[in-house]
Amino acid sequence: MEKSGTIGERRTNTMDELAELARYNSLTNVELGQLLSNLTEEQLTRTIGGFYNSITRTANHILLADIVWLRRITRGVSDVAALESELPEVDKFDFDAVPWPHLDRYLPVRETVDALLERLVAMIPDAKRTVPFSYVRANGNQYENLIAHVLLHVFNHQTHHRGQIALMLDELGVENDYSNLIWKV
Repeated sequence: MEKSGTIGERRTNTMDELAELARYNSLTNVELGQLLSNLTEEQLTRTIGGFYNSITRTANHILLADIVWLRRITRGVSDVAALESELPEVDKFDFDAVPWPHLDRYLPVRETVDALLERLVAMIPDAKRTVPFSYVRANGNQYENLIAHVLLHVFNHQTHHRGQIALMLDELGVENDYSNLIWKV
């Protein structure tokens, strides 16, 4: 089994801190959705740059990754197993796929997943944050991390790719000061 990082040798976030990050991500995703709703289909799908090349593709990647992590966590942490049945169905977990090509389909799924992330964090007891969590990646390798570190990764991944979307919005000349954590916690 491979370890991503060094388990137990660094500080872990409390579940309260992770709950704040979950709430921040939900609020920020709502604001981003409002911004994106004002764009044309051409702007959303235009090849601009970044790893996923367009706003639509990048937003879909974030959402797919969140669903993958939620599925892993609900299957591996008994406290939150009941949430698995509420996860959106996805035909294929291809991080280059665009299962929600239009905002009218994407935004409700984004809202559902954000609510599930908030509930998941609230359901995990603080004492479990330092319990090793094992999961299998698409490459078939098994990994182990603390659940607090996995959740921190999920929220950081969203922030990373929303930053790419912010740059794409800058390229389009769209004002987009939507991500300030300090105003939301």
